[in-house]
Amino acid sequence: MAKNRKLITQKFREELGADASSQKAAFTFKQGKRALDEWLYSHYGDSITDAKLRCLFNAAKIHSESQAEPKYDYIRMLDINKSRHSGP
Repeated sequence: MAKNRKLITQKFREELGADASSQKAAFTFKQGKRALDEWLYSHYGDSITDAKLRCLFNAAKIHSESQAEPKYDYIRMLDINKSRHSGP
């Protein structure tokens, strides 16, 4: 993911459309899955399940008291992934 940050950011912006600027980088699970679907399939085939995807997204969960559906921050998700996989 860290090597493909620009591509993934572009995919999220396309998926979120106008919401990307007004809601910062917030997305729902379904939006995130659609944004990453093509990239995940090309790199991992069918090995990434919804449970694994939720695990990836949970690190970037936006905590709010009044959310019917959890939202996540894709910029934060990419930053966390980058910091986990970059050298000291």
